[in-house]
Amino acid sequence: MTEFRPDCIINLHVEARGRPEKLAWACTIVHAKRGVLVAARKFLGLFPRETAETEALLFGLGQAARLLQEKVEVAATFPLDRMLTDNISGRRIPPGLKLKSEEIAKVWSGFRFKRITDLRGTEAEGLREDAEKAYERKRRRE
Repeated sequence: MTEFRPDCIINLHVEARGRPEKLAWACTIVHAKRGVLVAARKFLGLFPRETAETEALLFGLGQAARLLQEKVEVAATFPLDRMLTDNISGRRIPPGLKLKSEEIAKVWSGFRFKRITDLRGTEAEGLREDAEKAYERKRRRE
């Protein structure tokens, strides 16, 4: 059996700060040969954590699909298994996330080869720094 080598890796991180928690996410898509294809971050504010994780995942998957990637690895600092492998109709989903969850399942099933991993090391640290920059931009606007 040959080793799985993804065309691109979608790296995701959700950052929470303060009380109550204000959330931001960061995403990079790294191509095996071309390096970073997409780098994005977004400040969300007061949102449920699951909403922030879902939005980050949907953004990353959507960008990889837009870039016509076939072999995808998704790495995150939060658990992805429940979002990508659970039966959507069988789990309890808040009403606002049901459509997004169905969209995630549709995009995920469109990739030819896929793998889920944990995000660790320097890539995770870089995404944390990117997410923190989303807070800084928000602070400067206020």
